[in-house]
Amino acid sequence: MKLCLTKISLLSVALAMSVSTECQAQGKPFFESELIFPLQHWHNHASCIVELPNGDLLVCWFHGSGERKADDVVILGAKKPKGARQWSQPFLMEDVPGYPDTNPAMLVDPHQRLWLIWPTILANEWHTALLKYRISTDYLGEGPPNWTTSRVLHLTPGEKFSSTVEKAQADIPKA
Repeated sequence: MKLCLTKISLLSVALAMSVSTECQAQGKPFFESELIFPLQHWHNHASCIVELPNGDLLVCWFHGSGERKADDVVILGAKKPKGARQWSQPFLMEDVPGYPDTNPAMLVDPHQRLWLIWPTILANEWHTALLKYRISTDYLGEGPPNWTTSRVLHLTPGEKFSSTVEKAQADIPKA
């Protein structure tokens, strides 16, 4: 059985390598998986990755001794320059001291602004989450983005949700 699994594993690797090489030669996207940092005993999950306008990759995730019930949870990030083989050392992207910052998401909007959106959990329960965002126009250098805007994203559930979102969009500073 072990020999059979070894053969299947080797065949899978060979097949993946041939597909990857063929995709690269044709300029088609393919999937890669790698560790950004060595495995740790702390929670490191809810990651998000974006390709920046210059081709670099930026990833963020939350890191801490727990999740919403651990007040030491922060949002970390790392960059992988286009064509590089290694990721940068992790850097701090957000920390509200004494509160868990969790489940980050990022996007680069049509104005080339980088957005970081995440909930800060106020009373260690999901229904107390405060949705926040930051915006950066200076994020292509080494290290963390330089944030120009940092605000709470107020959302009103129910029928007024759509009009609330439209009003909030009108209040967002233009680049």
